[in-house]
Amino acid sequence: MKRTLLSIVAMIAFVSATHGQIKLGVKAGANRSNLLSGDEDVDVDAKMGFHFGGYIDLSLSEKFSIQPELVYSTQGAKSEYSETVEDVGFVFSYSSESKVKLDYLNIPVLFKFKPAEIFYIGGGPQLGILLSAKHEYSTTFVGSGVSESESGQEDVKDELNAIDLSLAIGAGIELENGLNFGIRYNYGISDVADENDGDPIRNSVLQASVGYTILK
Repeated sequence: MKRTLLSIVAMIAFVSATHGQIKLGVKAGANRSNLLSGDEDVDVDAKMGFHFGGYIDLSLSEKFSIQPELVYSTQGAKSEYSETVEDVGFVFSYSSESKVKLDYLNIPVLFKFKPAEIFYIGGGPQLGILLSAKHEYSTTFVGSGVSESESGQEDVKDELNAIDLSLAIGAGIELENGLNFGIRYNYGISDVADENDGDPIRNSVLQASVGYTILK
C-alpha cells in the first residue's frame, strides 16, 4: 500500500513539474453500491450511500489530463426477507433485514480525454482503504400470539481485506465557471472477503457527483 501511495505522489510531482496547468477542486455525491458474487449463497441488493472528497486535475495537453482524487465513500449492500406460513389454522410470519456498511478511503487515478470542450470520458485504477465495516441486522417473528424481535450490530472489519482494488470508468461535463458533473462506475477486481473458499465478492459502485474547481 505504501509503495502504491508513493507512486501516486511521485507521478503527481512529475506531472506538476513538467506541466504548469493544475486544477484543484472538491466533489460530493450519491452512491448506489452492491456486493457481487457468483456464489448463490450471496444474495444481496444494492444500497444507497454517499461520497465526498477532493481532486487535482493535471493537464498533459489540450485534450488529455490525469485526475488523482482522495474520496471518502460509504458502500456495501443490503438484503431483506419475509415469509408467512399457515399451518393447522395458525399463521406464522418471519421477516429479516440485513445491511453490510463499508466505509472506504478511495484513491482513484482517472486518465481523462476531452473529445469536446466541456465533455470528458475517462478511466483508471482505484485503491481503496477499508476504514470500517459493520453488519446491522434485525429480525421479527409473529405467530400464535407471540411477537419477538431482535436487532443488533457487529464489527466485521477483521473478516475483510484492508485493501480493495477497483477499475473506474466515467464521463462528465466541466463548465467554465468551475462547476462539474460526473457519473462513474467502480468495479472491484479484488476479493472483499479476507478468507473466502467460494467465488470472489467484489465491490460494485455507481456514483453521481457534483464538483467545483476552486483553483484553476
